[in-house]
Amino acid sequence: MVGAVRVSAPSKAEQLVLAKLEIDRLQAEVVRLRGLLGLDQERQAEPWLAWEPTLFVAVEPDAPRQVVDRRSSPADKIALFRSLFVGREDVHAVRWQNERTGKSGWSPAVVGGWANAKRPDREYLPLTDAVVESHLEASDAIAVGLYPLQRNDRCHLLVCDFDGGSWALDALAYLDACRSVGLPAVLERSRSGDGAHVWVFFSGPVAASDARKVGAAMLRKAMATRAEIDLSSYDRLFPSQDTMPKGSFGNLIALPLQGGCRKRGTTVFLDPTSLQPYEDQWEFLSSVQRVSPASLVALADAVRPLAVGPETVSWEEQRDRQPAPPVIRGALAGMLAIERIGLPPWLIARLKHLAAMHNPKFYENERLRLSNHATPRLIRCYLEELDVLRLPRGLTEAARAIIEESGSRFELP
Repeated sequence: MVGAVRVSAPSKAEQLVLAKLEIDRLQAEVVRLRGLLGLDQERQAEPWLAWEPTLFVAVEPDAPRQVVDRRSSPADKIALFRSLFVGREDVHAVRWQNERTGKSGWSPAVVGGWANAKRPDREYLPLTDAVVESHLEASDAIAVGLYPLQRNDRCHLLVCDFDGGSWALDALAYLDACRSVGLPAVLERSRSGDGAHVWVFFSGPVAASDARKVGAAMLRKAMATRAEIDLSSYDRLFPSQDTMPKGSFGNLIALPLQGGCRKRGTTVFLDPTSLQPYEDQWEFLSSVQRVSPASLVALADAVRPLAVGPETVSWEEQRDRQPAPPVIRGALAGMLAIERIGLPPWLIARLKHLAAMHNPKFYENERLRLSNHATPRLIRCYLEELDVLRLPRGLTEAARAIIEESGSRFELP
């Protein structure tokens, strides 16, 4: 029974942590073995998708591309790189670091360098083959960022960013969600080594709103199998806006295969079955499939809008595959505390969505084409602990309804 104030013995807390680590290890092993056996392709579509994954053919309509590998010429490698990582070409970002303070960040590249960065008549530098070559060949001193949102509010790619100690498992769950509906996603280890980017490429431009809608749906689907993915992940999609903000280029994403990082094993693409870098990064990129705009739009039309709060009563059910326990216990104190040990991920995710609401400031900024930097898409009203999920007291009856709908009895003293 969960009380208003809980004091756990150190031995019990240690056991819970060790158990959680073992569960994460086993989940990663299952993902790896499933990939080796090719079982991902045998999954069926979830009920919330209005079409069969087999109808989704993610092939580029153009003629077959030339195979590029590590022995290819620099020109061929740059051409392949730029055919995949498509964004604004009239501007790009560069990474800076203050040697005195240790601070670092990204800024648009301008003619004349930092001395002219704040001048009203500054001239932005375009993204050229030479810039890409310097990024691929240089040491840590040069790193280039791409602005994926184009002037017409369209994009050629979708990226989801994962970080923190659970980045590998979170990214693998997202990859699995993408592949279950036919989206050919690829995994890159980020610059720090403590995170990952999952990329999906399009063979032509699509509306950023459609791409982001699909990205949110894949996150929701991933949360149904891995509840540890936080709702803040909805704010880690690139492009980060549906429309171009006034006076801004939108958020940037660091380009992969940066010269200095690549030598350390970061900004490289990983085999999801082993989490090891592909031996030939260029040969792998040559094999990457690109989603046709028509297929992306069809998927965007098939998925539901992001539902939070009371709307979560329509969350997709997975009771047959992952049944909830017969009894779920809770306690009322400052918040409603629900024991989460033994709860299936889809139920935890559903309760977390219940305790969230759309942030009106986010959507007002989008309507006015203002920046949403540091403005979250969702306001999260839950607290997550190792063994307890805490929700606002006012959601007690809504939480009870969700739990009972899952087939469990909710015991609340």
